[in-house]
Amino acid sequence: MAKQFWEHNACRQCEQLEAAYQRQSQQLKESQAELAKLLERCESAEELVRHAWIHSGYPDCGSSKMTTEQRQHYEAIMRAGSSAEAGEE
Repeated sequence: MAKQFWEHNACRQCEQLEAAYQRQSQQLKESQAELAKLLERCESAEELVRHAWIHSGYPDCGSSKMTTEQRQHYEAIMRAGSSAEAGEE
């Protein structure tokens, strides 16, 4: 009887550990996906900064020569900057 009790407890502990492992594994996958998105955004921001630097002599940092994605990022940054400046006054 005692042996069955210990075996039952051991099985239950194994099941709990397996469930915890599965939860952590899922959280890791989600974190990796979020990290991949952040890295992609960083790369996109680097491209925008590089473009703005190269075209710094052009009006509006060469926005007419930007890709659609670069222009969207640039305009979002400019709007955020304008909002921040308006809040300082």
